[in-house]
Amino acid sequence: MIWDITAPSNANRTQIHGFEFSVQHLFGDSGFGLQANWSIPSGGATWNPLVIGSQFALPGLSRSYNFVGFFERWGFQTRVAYAHRGAFLAGLNQPDQSQEPIYTAPYGQLDMSASYDIGRHLSVFFDAIT
Repeated sequence: MIWDITAPSNANRTQIHGFEFSVQHLFGDSGFGLQANWSIPSGGATWNPLVIGSQFALPGLSRSYNFVGFFERWGFQTRVAYAHRGAFLAGLNQPDQSQEPIYTAPYGQLDMSASYDIGRHLSVFFDAIT
């Protein structure tokens, strides 16, 4: 009888550095506000497409930023947000151990939502994502 035994193992080690800047501002008692953030990560394990053979890489690292405008008052809640993410290595496809990289192109996403509290236990809402 042949047994295949697998166990988790630690991979190579690296460090991830970066910054995240974030700000939120409410415009007095108006109910209007803004939020914004910007993330700048970097890691020591980048994928080099020119190297043949096994490599260690950290999938998913990319720069991103978000802007949000909102209003919350008199039972109304509205929100409009834009999120952007830079290109990144999504993972490694490993058929036949070739470690073919899979990349995700940069993209942006806009989403909106609105709701109104009709009563204490009833609200209507609308959501949209593009």
